[in-house]
Amino acid sequence: MTLSLTEIDAVVAELAVALSGAVLAGVDVLPGPSVVLRFGAGGKILRLLLCARPHYSRLHLTTHVGDRSAAERVPVQSRDFSDRSWRELRQGRITGIKRLFGDRVVGIEFAVGERRRSLLFECSGQHPNLFLCDDRSVIQAMLAPNKSQRRDLKYGSRYARPLRHEHDKVETLRFVGQGGSVSAHVEAFYDTEEAREGRALAFVAVRAALHTALANEEKKAQAITADLSKTRQQAAAVAGGEIVLNGEMPVRDGAVEWQEKRVIAASAAADRVRGLLTSLREGQSDSLEMARRYLDSQSEGRPAERPADRPAAGSRERGAVAARPPAPAPAPARQSTPVKNAFGPPPGVRRFRADDGTPIWVSPSPDMAARLTFEVAEADDLWMRVDGGAGAHVIVACGNREPPLATLVDAALLAIHFSRADAQTEQPVQVARRRDLRQPGRDAPLDAVQVGRSRLFTIRPDSERSRRVLATEGARPTIRKPSGPRPFGPKRRDA
Repeated sequence: MTLSLTEIDAVVAELAVALSGAVLAGVDVLPGPSVVLRFGAGGKILRLLLCARPHYSRLHLTTHVGDRSAAERVPVQSRDFSDRSWRELRQGRITGIKRLFGDRVVGIEFAVGERRRSLLFECSGQHPNLFLCDDRSVIQAMLAPNKSQRRDLKYGSRYARPLRHEHDKVETLRFVGQGGSVSAHVEAFYDTEEAREGRALAFVAVRAALHTALANEEKKAQAITADLSKTRQQAAAVAGGEIVLNGEMPVRDGAVEWQEKRVIAASAAADRVRGLLTSLREGQSDSLEMARRYLDSQSEGRPAERPADRPAAGSRERGAVAARPPAPAPAPARQSTPVKNAFGPPPGVRRFRADDGTPIWVSPSPDMAARLTFEVAEADDLWMRVDGGAGAHVIVACGNREPPLATLVDAALLAIHFSRADAQTEQPVQVARRRDLRQPGRDAPLDAVQVGRSRLFTIRPDSERSRRVLATEGARPTIRKPSGPRPFGPKRRDA
């Protein structure tokens, strides 16, 4: 179902002509995951779709306009990719589009002023993805989570080409040689396929929901039938004089007739669901829409029974209990964000906070840098510094989780701000886990660090974002005291 090599070549050849010198005017992210790049070319807007959906991955010009409501359902990582791509590629001009490595990888080169950036789209069947890379092929953002087990594709690492594998021996030519726009043929084909798959998935979901509804209706009919049998027995016992009334009727007047109507209604509801299942199975044209309307009516709730439908008030059935009003829902418990470094850094360390609440600590001096990095930071925390060894140490107290890309960018901007690097130009920032750091010998400077595995980010200057993260200094995150022994470090909470 994914584009073959020949089809990718045909699409790339068409895109190279249509988007030559085009300027990026917008980035829209959609579920799938997918990205629509809007370009200004020749006085008109062209939209390029890059879809990283497994088994449906493709790229082509599209006429569809992104749905705002659909964009709100995309994962956080896809939204971060869209935001980062727009910041890096805004008003960037396309300098080239070509297929790379003799594989299903398409590279789109951009010139943004004096900077060079690229989008690498892996149009594979199982694990497609889209990467934003800098001029050194270092990954700055990715559209979908990396699922490769044999390639190190992480933020800050260099892009690694796909491993060698055998391609399909039979190359499909579904869109080549048909005349007209290749993108139009690709779009029409995949629109039809996705609509067909959508109908099939909707059919399966509706059928499962109808089976559940049928089971509920049958269970309800059985319960009402049992109540009717019990009521008839009580009524017969009263009529035969087997029950002494003692001034109170154990059975309401008309209770038998009322429950008989309920049994008939429940049986009719079950028969209706069976009829809908039969029409689905037979493939009737409007069966799916009828089933959806029925399920929608059930989800909205049935109207309450009218008082005229119930037996006359007088006395209750034996054993009946008055319905109690539902108890109010308890207020949701206040959620706390666990912070592994519960006792925080020592006095003097600059304390900041990312948008997601993650603490970010900055060392104000070389001696404090060594103490913060090797005594306070835990093994899973992230460490940052401007590449080249000049600058303050920055600790992202995230524990063993991978923080959002926005948090890493905030911490990297702090590393640049508190370093001797020029904050008005792009700067490389080194990122590593604390466990991958070692202290050098005694003759080395106090803030010297030996780094094992690390990643590299290229950070553009962003004065507005820097001011925002600097304004969070001293903000107190939600702290949860550790249940075990106190971690190694000073006995002071982060404040």
